[in-house]
Amino acid sequence: MRIEKLYLSNFKNYEELNLRFVRQINCFVGDNGSGKTNVLDSLYYLLLTKSALNTDVQLIRKDQDHFIATSHLELEEQEHFISSSLHRGKKKQFLLNKEPYKKLAEHIGKFPAVMISPYDNALIHEGSEGRRKFFDGIIAQTDNEYLPLLFKYNKILKQRNAILKQHLESRYLDKDLLWSLDKQLTPLGNQILAKRAELIKYFTPIFEKDYGHLTDQKEHISITYDSKLLATDFKDLLVDSFEKDKILGRTNVGVHKDDYIFEINDMSLSKFGSQGQQKSYIMALKFANYKIIEDKKGFKPILLLDDIFDRMDGKRIGKFVEMVESGQFGQVFISDTHEERIQDLFCNIPDKMSIFKVQNGSIASE
Repeated sequence: MRIEKLYLSNFKNYEELNLRFVRQINCFVGDNGSGKTNVLDSLYYLLLTKSALNTDVQLIRKDQDHFIATSHLELEEQEHFISSSLHRGKKKQFLLNKEPYKKLAEHIGKFPAVMISPYDNALIHEGSEGRRKFFDGIIAQTDNEYLPLLFKYNKILKQRNAILKQHLESRYLDKDLLWSLDKQLTPLGNQILAKRAELIKYFTPIFEKDYGHLTDQKEHISITYDSKLLATDFKDLLVDSFEKDKILGRTNVGVHKDDYIFEINDMSLSKFGSQGQQKSYIMALKFANYKIIEDKKGFKPILLLDDIFDRMDGKRIGKFVEMVESGQFGQVFISDTHEERIQDLFCNIPDKMSIFKVQNGSIASE
């Protein structure tokens, strides 16, 4: 899979942009705030229907009422054309080969991508929601059944929480409706649980191998899928939590409360891992993400690397460059502040690299 061309109109800080890419490495160099990340984010948006960083309306250029983003891709020797647009106050449009989707979720997984950025630190230091989204995103790009399951679960969960909230306000509780929702919620939760448990079993050995490659296997690392549903039937959990749910006005058990525990040497990564260990852990998470998608889809996804070299030591950078040069990744898009560093890192494959100089919403290629 490779992206051949990108067109943007009124997207973030770009009034208009036309770019053509090479097959292997495409680098965007420029000062912070010049718009390097915006290009990578536009690719992420076109491939996954959402920005990695912003809400949809924040993608519209300042003082404009809409944006347009399009891309030509090649996948398994077939050409594809993705186009999207958004007008303020309206729903975004997504078309594949000029045909609109019945449901936007149908696009997820057709053209997979993995992005690594400084914001990935949130996976370690912030709440469980971000970790769930990370692993859910892997499943969604490899399993067409997963997003509809999540949508159905969250829709019923929202209805259940509305009933519980109404009870707080009016002291009235429609128990029959609540039990009916529970009957719908439990099989959906169990299916989501099974898919998450299957993923982590498959994911862990790949992740451990990648971490070992980056660090020469100096530490023991682990990921634990933490869900109450693994030990207790979901139906029983809902019954046991009923009184607490009434008091708090929300559903306190279910897969929406699941977490993934990151540890190093049997201790919390966030509390006891060094900055270097945490960076290696994140890189290994993303590389495992990439390889699982490649294994499941049968082709290499797009890899987007946003300003990662400023936060990596020379050894880890060297390991990554080895992986690129050995062909472990397909088409790669990189943003960086130092052109000389990019040229030095990939000096062994200059004929497979294109450098784009970014300055205040304009881009020139070398």
